[in-house]
Parts: sequence; structure tokens; C-alpha cells
Amino acid sequence: MTNTSSRITVAICQLDNPFGDQSYLPYTAGLLQAYVQQHAETPERYEFLLPLYKRMPLDEVVEAVIDADVAAFSVSMWNHQLCMKAIAELKLRKPEILTVIGGPQVPRDSRPLMEENPALDVAIHGEGEQVFLEVLEALPGRDFRQVNGIAFREEGQVALNPPHERIRDISTIPSPYLSGVFDPLVEAYPDQLWQGLLETNRGCPFGCAYCDWGRSETKHVFRFPLDRVHEELEWFANNKVEFIFCCDANFGLLPRDVDIAAKAAEIKAKHGYPKALSVQFTKNSSERAFETQRILTESGMSKGANLAFQSLHEPALQCAGRTNISMTEFETLQHRFQRENITTFSDLILGIPGETYESFAEGVETLISRGQHNRLQFNNLVMLPNAPMAQPEYREKYDIQTAWTRIVYGYGEPDSAAEVTETQEFVIGTYSMPPEEWQRTRAFAWMTNFLYFNKLLQIPLLYLKQELNVDVTGMVRLFCQSGLEEYPLLAGIRDRFVNKAKAIQEGGEEYELSPQWFNIWWPIDTLTLVETVHGGNLDAFYEQAGDLIRRFLAEKGQELPPHFDDALMLNKALIKVPFVDDNRELTLGSNIGGYYHNVIMGNPAELVETPTRYLIKAADDTWDDWMEWARKAVWYGHKAARYMYDFEEETAEP
Repeated sequence: MTNTSSRITVAICQLDNPFGDQSYLPYTAGLLQAYVQQHAETPERYEFLLPLYKRMPLDEVVEAVIDADVAAFSVSMWNHQLCMKAIAELKLRKPEILTVIGGPQVPRDSRPLMEENPALDVAIHGEGEQVFLEVLEALPGRDFRQVNGIAFREEGQVALNPPHERIRDISTIPSPYLSGVFDPLVEAYPDQLWQGLLETNRGCPFGCAYCDWGRSETKHVFRFPLDRVHEELEWFANNKVEFIFCCDANFGLLPRDVDIAAKAAEIKAKHGYPKALSVQFTKNSSERAFETQRILTESGMSKGANLAFQSLHEPALQCAGRTNISMTEFETLQHRFQRENITTFSDLILGIPGETYESFAEGVETLISRGQHNRLQFNNLVMLPNAPMAQPEYREKYDIQTAWTRIVYGYGEPDSAAEVTETQEFVIGTYSMPPEEWQRTRAFAWMTNFLYFNKLLQIPLLYLKQELNVDVTGMVRLFCQSGLEEYPLLAGIRDRFVNKAKAIQEGGEEYELSPQWFNIWWPIDTLTLVETVHGGNLDAFYEQAGDLIRRFLAEKGQELPPHFDDALMLNKALIKVPFVDDNRELTLGSNIGGYYHNVIMGNPAELVETPTRYLIKAADDTWDDWMEWARKAVWYGHKAARYMYDFEEETAEP
């Protein structure tokens, strides 16, 4: 029986990290509040404080919610420790407060977590809207025995109830945007720039072992009503929300997703907002993925199309429970994107059980061979508490070795005021890739980005691949090898990558902090690009790189192709640098530029030996100081990897 005799004040905390001057609207907190207000037996019984939406000092969190009867925290990897410390302090100051957690960082069996955190009263497992309501409706008596999907304290012991069924008709979950839940928050912070989370469906039919979605109970995909999705997009536009992240695990899985993208583009054309819509594409519907991305690109809303693989090695895919689209399908799709001038990138995860150094390098080569020349994202494998891979039996079976590292964010500022450190668990070794091989593979991945995807040597490496059938990754390995004493600049870059990999295994951060360059955390390959150019070392780099490649081919008995120097010279001339205000001209002995362009586009490529004049369009991208160049050309351009000037070529007069 619900007790309605007393009013209950509820505080919901979603302590997310701000992005510069922008913060996400606290979508999870909004869902919980909206569900209670619509489905509670007596909704007026509950008074909700404004949700906490961003990370703040511990004492400010406590002060903001100390007057509540219930303090609920949405717990993710990036706020777990702060939430636990806030709960402990709240309980110390107000023992009668009910403390509740939910979210992806709460294990399905949270009894050990609750034993470690005696101030925690209730832990919700999985989908939370209905369960949270049932927890509140059990107050003030606190008899939680009939509330499935939780662990709770009872007579000094921690009890674990059976799982709660998922909400099958998710249209019963009100939209926090459309129901007005966020209106007081937006009014209270008129100067806050908001980002939005859009959920059009819930669930994932796939079962990747490294993913929190990879569980049988989340396989069925339930859909929110289409008119609701359209109305939420209108809400974002009316509230001038610039950036929207779509929470769907597989956008493009459903035919209606093309219509959703088209609706977003229509609303942007009408209102000017939202300016960007970022989606996670499904892996098995190439035509819908292409059409959706085409719509987003033409509307200016695209953040790039991720054609993700995670691994191309069959034993690793089996260990991960993953399948990919065929390479033929990928190649066709990639070249279609290229011809439409749609930016793409691909993901690979480093350290999946079953993967080896050799298989990882082969996978990189395959993606390059099939047309991915823009960007590869080499992601470290992180253990998520509810992923199948994180369970004890999986760890033991595949001899998974891990290290805990402090969480920092690429291109993010250090949080010097943070009293609480958040950590993540990286895989740094498996049965198939021991820790020493992980170091080697991690350094190889950075070197691949530095040389090929950061564009420093893309033209000559691709030329050698086409003319001599020399693997790009074979050339990358050359730069990773020992014995580079004659090439001190290259040896220093190699050592830097190797030492960074070792540091991560010892608990170091995955990014590199540079006080000189905006005092932000950089991907080490990108920071090395900045420092190489700024240090005046481009000439030395190309001289040493060219000599190393020539020597290697000579030792292998392979004759250097006749226009290798053209490829090297053009690549060097195209790298974007500051203090160049005018277009430049360069005359070479071949059409190497057009040849390179055709290879990139997947077109037939013929190298013609004829004097060719290149107009390098440096005037289109000019920077008057080093910081402006580093920010706009490198930092802001990292996803698209547009580190080279555009050019035009024509046959020169003899």
C-alpha cells in the first residue's frame, strides 16, 4: 500500500562533464522525473529539485541535495567516484536520507559494491524508470522486498531481488523535453549552452562482448513513437540546442531512421537548429547508412560517418561475439562516400582477445587497401562492468590483464580543481597479445596515424603500395623498428610512442598533456605532428624518412619507383602550416597528384611522366600565428584529418 501522507523531496544527480561552455541536458534525470510525475499513484506527493547536470566540487553536490529526502545518482564511468563520495558525505550529514544509484556503472549484482559503500541504500540494475518509481512508492516504509531489479539493505544485510522486466511499450515513458521537465532548468540557467540527447529506440540486436548492450535481455529493440521524435527535434530547434547526440545503439537499423534524418535536416533548414546531429551507425545496413549520412552531410549536420569494424581478425571477432559487413560492401560504401565528399572514419579496438600484433596490422592494411584513407580511430579496450567481457569467467578464459588509469579526455582541459579522480580499466594484455606485444601494437597504431592518417607520408606510402605492392603497414613498421640511430628525429618519435604505451600499462593517462599547446590533453600522434612542424623539423623529417625508405628498398633488392621523390615533395608541400598567405606553385615530373587523387577515390589511376604544374591553394587556409594554426588546422580538423591543402594540377609547358 502506498503511503501518501507525507511529501517527499527528490534530488536526481547526473554529474556529466561539460564540453567547454556547453553541457548536456540531463536526459536520464529527466526521464526518471517525467515517469514518476505521469505514473505515480499520487504525483503531487513528490517534489523534484532541479537536477544536477554537470560535474562540480564535492561540497557543492552535497549542499545542492542535502535538503532532499531521496538523493538519486546516475552513475557512469566518468562520475562513479564522485557519486560514491557524495553519497558517503550525505549519509554522514543526514543519516535518514535515502541514497539511490542507477546507470551503466552499476553491476547487475551490486552486492559487492554496496558492501564497499555502506552509505548506499538502493542500487537499481538496468532500465530505471519503472523501478525508480516503485522505489519511491515504497516510501516512507522502505519495504523494498517486492521491487524487482534492485539490491537494497534490509536488517543490516544486502539483499538482491530478481531482475525487473524491461518496459516493452516505451511510449509510456514521457519525453522530458515535451513534458516540460527541463523548462525550469533552462529558465534557471539562461546563459548555459545546452547539448541534447535524442533516443529514438532502445535496445541492440547484437551481442558484442565488450559492450554493455551485449546481453540477452537488451536484444529486443523497442521504438519511441515517430511523432514524439519529430516533436523533440522541434523542441531542440526552438531552444537553440546546437549539438544533438543520438543515443541509439544502431542508427540506420530501422527504415524510419532515414526519415528521422530528413526531418532533422528539414527542421534545421527552417530554424537554423540543431546545427549538428551525431549518430552511431548500424553495422549491417549500408544503403540506409549511406542515405542517412548523405542527408546529414548535405544539411551541414554531419560529424562524419563511422564505418566501424573493431577487428578484422576472425578469432578476435569470435571472442568478441561480433560480425562485420563484408569487405566488398565496405569498399563500395567507402568509395561512394568519397565521391560524395562525405567524411568517414573507421574504428578498431586494440586488445580484443584473439587479436595479435600481426593480425592487427593486417587489419589496418586491409582497411587501407579497401579505401579507408581518411582516419582510423584506434581505441583502447575498456572494461565495462556489465559487459560479458568483464565477467570473471571471461577474464580467466582469455587471460585478460588490465591496468587502471585516470580518465582524461582528448582535447579536454585538466581539471585542476578536481578533488575526486575517476578511473577506467584498460586491457593491456591477453592470451593472444601479451603485454609486450600490446606495447608494440599501441606504438604501431600511433605511428600509423602519425605517418599515414595525419597525412605526413600518405602520398609516397600509397604510391609505393600501388607501384611495388609494398604494404603501407610494412613501411610503418620500418619506422617502429630498432636501429634508427642514423635518423635521430625518427628514433625520437618511435621512442616517444613506445614509452607512452609503457606508461599507460603502468597507470598513466591515455592522452598527453601539453601546457604549451592550450594546456589540453592531446592524442600523442597529433601532438607529435604539432611539435614536429612547430619545431622546424619538417625538412629533417622528410629527409630522414625518404632516406630510410630508399635504404630499406635497396636492401630488399627493390628498385625505387621513378617518381618517389615527386610523391615526397608534393606531400611535403601540401602539409598545412602557418604564415603562408598566398597560393604556391610547384612543378614536378609527373602527374603524381592526380594519380594520388584517383587512388583515394577508388578510380583507375595511371601515372604519366610529364612535367606537371601544381597550384597549391594555401590562400584558402591561412593562419597568422602558431596557436591559431594548432587550434584550427590540427585540433579542430583531427576527425576529418584535413591536414593537407587542396591543389590543382595541369600539364606544364615543355
